[in-house]
Amino acid sequence: MKNNKEKIDIVFIIALVAMIVLFFLIIFAMIFPIIVGNRTLIDLKYKYTRAIISLNEETIYVEVDRWCDYGGEQIQIIGKDGKTYLASSFNTVLIGE
Repeated sequence: MKNNKEKIDIVFIIALVAMIVLFFLIIFAMIFPIIVGNRTLIDLKYKYTRAIISLNEETIYVEVDRWCDYGGEQIQIIGKDGKTYLASSFNTVLIGE
């Protein structure tokens, strides 16, 4: 009888560890896209391929590699050409296709 209980305990521990690992993988899968910038999370679309930035009466078209927004209206866009733009979200249009 003792041998059977030890098997149940081992199976329970393995299942518990598997559930904990799965939980952390799901949390990581939800948080990681937010960290890298060009993101998609649940039903919200946050993945953009192009941006139009208006700076000092000049219009700049950018192929978006990554982007990040800050607490205020600032948005940082890193283009595929490696250039970084820090602009106001009021003067920026992000386009996703």
